Amino acid sequence: MGQETSGNVPSGRYDVVVVGAGNAALCAAIAAVEAGARVLVLEKAHEAERGGNSFFSGGLFRFPFGGLEDIERVVGELSAADRERVDIAPYSEADFTDDLMRVTEGMADADLSRTLVRNSYGTVRWMAGRGVRWVLAYGRQSYEVDGLAEITMECNPGDVTPERAASWLGSGINRISMGAQSFDDGLLKLLGRRHTASEARNA
Repeated sequence: MGQETSGNVPSGRYDVVVVGAGNAALCAAIAAVEAGARVLVLEKAHEAERGGNSFFSGGLFRFPFGGLEDIERVVGELSAADRERVDIAPYSEADFTDDLMRVTEGMADADLSRTLVRNSYGTVRWMAGRGVRWVLAYGRQSYEVDGLAEITMECNPGDVTPERAASWLGSGINRISMGAQSFDDGLLKLLGRRHTASEARNA
């Protein structure tokens, strides 16, 4: 994590002070600026460790959509070739809610979940309108059906050995996504990860 510093906060008066520079915080800061406020954003982490939860999710965002046309309103118009080869099933608000309740074992706050689900699509479009460039996650959650298939497996860095990698390759897996998350042992321990920074580098 970043070290505490002093003397780096700009002087003056601010209408809004945003603590943290994750996605939600930066969106709040942008919205406040657009409303005419003078805004100060404070972030303790070093630049390479900033991003809040988006840092740990690899920049992936979830939102409901009705079809490819809704996605194009976020990522921009796809080429004819991409439209031909992309097959994405609709993901409804009910689907999103069900997933939230499943991964939280029913403990997600109902009102906050409703707000998240209903506003997520509008939020990513709002972000796109302010310069955020969205792309489809071809590299992590997709594979080609015709032609050369990409078979991806996510794994813990501490589980990767030359022998296992050879075995995975022999099984047809040709891409590995490793959840290193950080190369700081203290932060890995805080996050409850069972691998070390050294194991992530060796993997």
